[in-house]
Amino acid sequence: MRKIKDTNQVYHSHDSISASGLKIIYQKSMYHYLNQKSFNSSAMNFGSAVHSFLLEPDNKDIIVLPQDINLRLKVDREKRDSIIEKNKNKTLITYDENKALQHIIDNVHSHNLASKLLLDINEIEYSYYGKIDDIDVRVRPDGLKRNRYILDIKTCQDASPQAFKSSIYKYAYHLQACFYSEALGYDPSEFRFIAIENKYPYDVAVYSLSEDLIEKGKLAWRIAFDSYKNYKEKNIVSGFNWDTLNNDGSLIV
Repeated sequence: MRKIKDTNQVYHSHDSISASGLKIIYQKSMYHYLNQKSFNSSAMNFGSAVHSFLLEPDNKDIIVLPQDINLRLKVDREKRDSIIEKNKNKTLITYDENKALQHIIDNVHSHNLASKLLLDINEIEYSYYGKIDDIDVRVRPDGLKRNRYILDIKTCQDASPQAFKSSIYKYAYHLQACFYSEALGYDPSEFRFIAIENKYPYDVAVYSLSEDLIEKGKLAWRIAFDSYKNYKEKNIVSGFNWDTLNNDGSLIV
């Protein structure tokens, strides 16, 4: 794999398959992947800000809206739009979100394992480009302790074990962990998630994958990857991924 320190924009524009793309193919279809639309949301902005504050605290790409801006007023929405226009490619958060970020930072630093994992990483947000089965792939781990573990930060509504396990299935985090591990030559059992609640009290937990989830994650990324490979090599656009088919090809639900 070729390691490069580039931007998120450059990484996401590269002509290769990523874990995000594989998730779409696995959970939906190749057709959905080819017809996806880019979008942004306040939750995504907040998640990006959490990453920046924890991984690169000196990052200047976070813009905090003034406290007195009221987005219910047209004049203040226009002020916000003007700030966005002047700060393209930067992450915009509200004054209240910035206060929440300070609380999150304190909670993460107070969590023994989360703070140790963050302190020990020696690579932060490097992009890796390479090939699997002659197909171009890319990965961008949040953090890496070389030859030890891969680290990923997830913001969530509920960081409890039951809720986060549900999120793993819902958002295919196990696929991501196993694909990253395959691409970088790590054991998936050494992949670590730091789960951080995005609502008060902003609790923190650290998770690894069970053997069962690792096996399911390996199968998931491979199913999606094979669909992508068929498209690249044979121009075949596969339909929805499903376990059981009827003799006539219909999906059994």
